[in-house]
Amino acid sequence: MRSIAIASGKGGVGKTSFVINLALALTQYHQKVLIFDADLGLANVDVMLGISPKFDIRYVINGELNLKEIVYSTEYDFDLIPASSGVVELTHLNSDQKILLKDQMEEVFKVKLTRTLQVCRYFRRRQDERLHVRPILRLRMR
Repeated sequence: MRSIAIASGKGGVGKTSFVINLALALTQYHQKVLIFDADLGLANVDVMLGISPKFDIRYVINGELNLKEIVYSTEYDFDLIPASSGVVELTHLNSDQKILLKDQMEEVFKVKLTRTLQVCRYFRRRQDERLHVRPILRLRMR
């Protein structure tokens, strides 16, 4: 399994469009794809796909469900872990909530987020301290 992180320090540059199109292309090559919309307070993947998942990342952070239980299977042959748009408290997660999310991603989907976060922090230190780099979307391929 491989994972790809799509990130940018600037909004409105096409991250969501790129990720959806990449997911569609990968499914045409029979790759299993999972998009994790990690733009927690301003999610757009579900909006761009025209879907309204019943559950989103809020349920995980509140301890009601785990990540696997909120995975939404789209009609486009890829899966989505939906974030939540317009929920301000999701943009200010405490350390425990961040660790919960990271641990569940690593346990349930067998991915390692630690390395991705290290690379993002390194890039931020080397380029510009004002740059806010974070993983926006995660893809899982088999």
